[in-house]
Amino acid sequence: MSVLCSLLASSTLLLSSPPDVKAELKAFADLCGALGWSGTLYVEKNGKVLLERSLGFADIAEQRVLEPEDVMELASITKVITAVAVVQLHEDGKLNLDQPISTYLEGLGEAHTKITVRHLLSHTSGMRRMAKTGWGEDRSQAVAGYLQDAPTSPPGERSEYWNGGYALLAAIVEEVTSGTFEDYVAAKIFQPAGMKSATFVGADLSPEEQAMGYELGSRSRLTCTHPYPDGGAWSYKGMGGAVCTAKDLARFATAFAKGKLVKKSLVKEMTSQVADDQGLGWRLNTDAGEDLWMHGGDVAGFHSWLEYVPEDKLAVVVMGNRSGSPQYTCTRPVTASRRRWEDAET
Repeated sequence: MSVLCSLLASSTLLLSSPPDVKAELKAFADLCGALGWSGTLYVEKNGKVLLERSLGFADIAEQRVLEPEDVMELASITKVITAVAVVQLHEDGKLNLDQPISTYLEGLGEAHTKITVRHLLSHTSGMRRMAKTGWGEDRSQAVAGYLQDAPTSPPGERSEYWNGGYALLAAIVEEVTSGTFEDYVAAKIFQPAGMKSATFVGADLSPEEQAMGYELGSRSRLTCTHPYPDGGAWSYKGMGGAVCTAKDLARFATAFAKGKLVKKSLVKEMTSQVADDQGLGWRLNTDAGEDLWMHGGDVAGFHSWLEYVPEDKLAVVVMGNRSGSPQYTCTRPVTASRRRWEDAET
């Protein structure tokens, strides 16, 4: 399906000249739905909403159709939010990105003394992707669990995506603020970004406010049902678990780009390449010579993708609640078509 979706989407977004942007984007979204995709697509450019379209079902058993107001889990896109929280605390002088994590966390072994906060943010800690997990409901248990293995390369030498590093960052946020990670993010990121729907898994939302996530070969679950209910709740903090609508995720990206969450010099620092395609939290790329900030998220039942083009102030969000085609196959044709919109009426 992913190849077919990409081919047809590319042709769908080259229908007219000059383009009727909103009509083309709606046709593209409907095409994705016709091919079996279920989720919400949201496109905003320079403050103007070009598309907000949901397809499929929020609950198949109840025959409840998916609406833009239905929240879904962001999975690993949460890491960008966590990165912003950490950099905010750095900006406020409450931590230093270049300090060893042992400055903020207790019980670290000798093998981890050279890992800094910045190394965790940029996935350059030297820990391998499949290092032992920090399974547990307790923070200290989770931290100790994630640090069972030693780094396999010197910190800062190379980039390897490691989920556990972001759980450690959530622990640092809690240690520095003497509060919960969730409360800090709600007050310092969700609220100033205007993300009224945003919360975390475990929140007490009614079923009608949430989408059901459907995963081939796995259990279905409501958005706010924890994906790891058997002892893994704390260990999932920081790396995943944020919940919101597609529109609110775009609001986060826009607020970040405008310097509303961290100052502009830190926006630049977070979106500068550290290693490979990795910034601080954000994954980085270019498209048509322009910077592209992005991140994806995949967890049982929910698959999301966020792209932001700062030069065009373009946010593209795809949030799906069914396994199948990778979400970036829905975002990439939209991002690639943006140049055709310059002189269009939007």
